[in-house]
Amino acid sequence: MLPSQSAKQLNIPLPSHDEIVKRYAPWIHNIAKKLIRQLGIQDNHHEDLVSSGFQGLLEAYKRYNPSYSVPFESFAYYRVRGAMLDNVRKTAYLPRRIYAQLRAAEASDRMLEDVNQSAPHTPDESRDELKALMGRIAAIHVIAALGQDEQSSEPSDPESTLARKRSQEQVRQALTTLPTRERQLVEGFYFQGRAFDDIAKEIGISKSWASRLHNKALDILRRRISTGTSMRDL
Repeated sequence: MLPSQSAKQLNIPLPSHDEIVKRYAPWIHNIAKKLIRQLGIQDNHHEDLVSSGFQGLLEAYKRYNPSYSVPFESFAYYRVRGAMLDNVRKTAYLPRRIYAQLRAAEASDRMLEDVNQSAPHTPDESRDELKALMGRIAAIHVIAALGQDEQSSEPSDPESTLARKRSQEQVRQALTTLPTRERQLVEGFYFQGRAFDDIAKEIGISKSWASRLHNKALDILRRRISTGTSMRDL
């Protein structure tokens, strides 16, 4: 059973910890299992992820309002995953490629959450938005991989190494073309490992405006990076 109104609206206390566990435990555990598979991290992180996931769930429950016109689980999903991703970033040592996947997952989730809560589109608008969304996600993975630019431990032949360096230089050149605030967001998140919200606060913009600038930056980079650049090259 989903909450029909926010706890704040009703001025009632949140369900107890035991009630939350009973209602959402299977869902939280399933999200944690999928995230472990997605990132390729050890199973011993499962309980820590579940604990963080419940913290994200409680935060979502406090903020949920039925006027958002989205089911509670849809609203809570990205906050639960976000809390888990934050836990992994802070507590686990991650190899280069897995950390790149983590940053890409964080950025993609943030963007998809905005799409999930946006107003309905016409069929033509939906097709255009889906095309733009897929392009932005592709750009996210390329930039996230570049952000982890230490030498990969994976064996690589000279030809592959040269192709990767050419792709990296192409992305770096594209980054220099971004407007100042867009470049600060991209460099801060993908290259310095900082949180979007912290960067937005430092720049002096709202979280929602930071999301818009991030999308704008991805669109610019997507156009400037050749189609030959891919995760395999990085």
